[in-house]
Amino acid sequence: MRMDAKFISVVMPVHNGARYLAEAVDSVLGQSYANFELIVVDDGSNDETSQILAGYRDPRLVVARRERLGLVGALNEGLRLTRGAYIARMDADDICENTRLEVQAGFLDSHPDIHLICTDITTIDMNGRVIGKETERGLTSRALANALLFRGKIKPIIHPSVMMRREVYLRVGGYRNFVGAEDSDYWLRCVDDFEFARLPEPLLRYRINVDGISFKRTSQQVLSAMLCAVTHRVSSTTGVDIYETRSDLWSLAETLLSAEDLLPPTIRSIDHFRDFKWALRRGSPAAAYRALLRGMLDSGLLLIPYVHMKRLTGAVDAVTGIIEAKVLKA
Repeated sequence: MRMDAKFISVVMPVHNGARYLAEAVDSVLGQSYANFELIVVDDGSNDETSQILAGYRDPRLVVARRERLGLVGALNEGLRLTRGAYIARMDADDICENTRLEVQAGFLDSHPDIHLICTDITTIDMNGRVIGKETERGLTSRALANALLFRGKIKPIIHPSVMMRREVYLRVGGYRNFVGAEDSDYWLRCVDDFEFARLPEPLLRYRINVDGISFKRTSQQVLSAMLCAVTHRVSSTTGVDIYETRSDLWSLAETLLSAEDLLPPTIRSIDHFRDFKWALRRGSPAAAYRALLRGMLDSGLLLIPYVHMKRLTGAVDAVTGIIEAKVLKA
């Protein structure tokens, strides 16, 4: 390793994650790049998480035991404790390939114009079996912004694969309470000032975990992502951040999006689409067929969510217009 290798802080929140925790921690501590700290925020776990962490003697592992903060609070606590020139994210049920930090740090070293990077991923099931790969080409800050604002169809950034320069955190700050979409809000607060890139290497094994937030709360994630888009667009056009300064309008936007006539069947359809994809990944065509039928019967719509993208975009546009008018009228 180079003598001038930059110090990296890896932030991993965990709440009752004992099942996969050791595998995740070992994958970081076993990296080919040695100049790092792994900050694990034990977010009020009451399973064996604390005992597992106590069993490590590696000085690079920093354990912060906290009373229950929630995911956003635990993430922000981890960020607060970082010392690295680069900050990387990691989840307690995923697995890093052993060159992940070396490759990502090397890319940032050689591309001073890029501030945040993510990677392709290999998807694994709850038993660690490989079930697929996800890749994306042409990720730029503008393409990412369009996708997050419901104007494009690229895949989102895989949050636990991210590494960013410390200056991003110092300028943007921590995460905010957009339930299930705190990362989308973070990227939208970065896109106007920082450049993104995606490495065409699967440097993370991303677990499709039926116990995780992404699987259980798909509907809430979609609505929160739409609220992120409205908040960003209002801020861009009026200079007012309704999350920070106008809680009344932020609450109104949330209410309007939840009450939008077109959304309930669309959100139900997206929930069933999640089940459909998971069944296909498990190689279970019968379960996939059942999910397809349930989605069509329950929502009254076609299952594939891209069919409904115009509905989501239209709702964001409408709510943005209402909130902008109220901001400008004030």
